[in-house]
Parts: sequence; structure tokens; C-alpha cells
Amino acid sequence: MPDSEFWIGDKVRIKSSGKEGVFEGIAADGRVRIKWNNKILLTTIRNIQTIQESKLKKTINIQPPAMSRLKVRDFNTTLDLHIEVLNPGIAKEAPQIILNHQILRCKKHIDRAIALGINSITIIHGKGTGQLKREVDHIVAMNDAVRFSIPQNDGGATEIWLK
Repeated sequence: MPDSEFWIGDKVRIKSSGKEGVFEGIAADGRVRIKWNNKILLTTIRNIQTIQESKLKKTINIQPPAMSRLKVRDFNTTLDLHIEVLNPGIAKEAPQIILNHQILRCKKHIDRAIALGINSITIIHGKGTGQLKREVDHIVAMNDAVRFSIPQNDGGATEIWLK
């Protein structure tokens, strides 16, 4: 699975050790961060695989909705959409590919927050050309579960309050 398909909060298995944990993003050195037993393990993107929902259900012998796999305490209420933080592996892709990835991650983060009953989250989109901020504003405006949003960090982030 390409690294662009891993999402923060996804259940993953480290191939070399068989350890199962939660994908926590990409470290500054390009290795992936996996939360395992309250520890952060670092490995390569090629050394992890997503645990398929059907395998997860068999392992824990229940069939929860997809969003319930993530616990509130494991959810980071701040999402930084800067591609160097979000997914440095695609930083050299075409701008539209990067923007599409950022938009999808933003939508998924908001959906997870809603599913977990989180009251507020912060999306860091930066200032730049303003394109990503406009996309985030559009996503927020189109979501009925958003109570209101507030610009933060001199316009470089948006705080979103959920119903």
C-alpha cells in the first residue's frame, strides 16, 4: 500500500515484528511513527501494512462501526495540513495531488472528530496562497455538524467547534 493511503489513526501491523499499533504519521527523518503499547516505534513505510477491517473484527471478535476503533484519548485534536508534516512522501508531487490529499485528510479528520464526539479541533492550513484555507473553509461551511469556526494563528489555522 503506498504511503499516501495511510491515515493517522489507522490500525497497522509492522511486518518485521508482527506488532500491531496505530499509525501516528511521519517523523522528521521520513520514518513512520507507530503507537504500540503507549510507545512510539519508528520504521519504514514499506515495513507496515494496514490491518484490514475483516481481520480486525476476527481478532477482537466484535463488529464495531469503523470510527469506533479510534479512542478519544488517541485522537489528536490538531491536524497540520502542511505536506511536510502530513505526508512528506508526496511533497514532490503535482500541487493538485497534494491539495487533493490535504482535502481528503481534512475531511476524514473532521469526520473522526464528529464520530468520537470531540467538541473542537484545530486545522492548521498555513497562509501561503490561501487556496488550502479556502478549501478548509468550504469543507467547514458544507458540514452540518460544524457549530462555528474561528480563525487562529493570524489566519494560519482554523478552530472548528462541533455540535
